Parts: sequence; structure tokens; C-alpha cells
Amino acid sequence: MQGKFKKISGDILIPFLRNKVWPMTSTWMVSRSLIEKHGILFDEKTSWGEDGEFFIKIAALAPVCAVPEYLTNYRIRKESLSGYKIEHRNLVNVWARTRDWLRARSGRTDSDYCARIIDEFRIPSVIIRSLYE
Repeated sequence: MQGKFKKISGDILIPFLRNKVWPMTSTWMVSRSLIEKHGILFDEKTSWGEDGEFFIKIAALAPVCAVPEYLTNYRIRKESLSGYKIEHRNLVNVWARTRDWLRARSGRTDSDYCARIIDEFRIPSVIIRSLYE
């Protein structure tokens, strides 16, 4: 699957929210001080989408830098969560929580625009997808 994913760098939040890019978050290295300074944690009560919420918060706060070569392989097995049916109700809650965080704590000048992308694109797409799965 090498070559299939576009390597992206810089401020990727809006393309990430608009589903134009999906960085392979399983390989991110994030500064511990950034996580601690902003109190960014995985929500242990969330069983689906918690990694997306975490990495969207990281992308809202700092630029991303991609290395030019592939350093990992990503394998999806039958029993992995990647192969499971999405928990849509939970995912709507994750998006709503992420939207609220962006507005209240990201410090971005475009946080209202980012929240609107979530309200008008991400949440409705989850709801529509739930009708067909």
C-alpha cells in the first residue's frame, strides 16, 4: 500500500476536518509538553473515535511534519477495531466534544469555522452513514 497516502505537513486541521486528508495517526510522535500543557488525554469512556479526537486536538495546536519515507506498515486484522462496525452514536458525541473543545480551548482564530465544518459536515455524515450500515 506504499504510495497510497499523501504525506502532509504544516497546519492540517481544516483538511483533516473536511476529510481531505487522513494522516496515519498510528505513527505520530507528539511532544509530551504539548499534551501536558493543554491537558489533552484520550477519553477512556469512549470506545470508538477517541484517537481521532486526540489527534484533531493536536493538529489544532501545532503544525504536523511528515517524513518522506514510510517507516511503518499498517495491518488490519479481522478482530481489530478498524474492521468493526462504527458506533455512530458514540462518534456523534466525539465530534460534538471535539467541536466544543475547539471553540473553548484551541486558541485558533478560525475555531468557529472549524466548529461549523463539524456541525455541517462531520456530524451529518456520521448520521447519514448510520442509516445505511
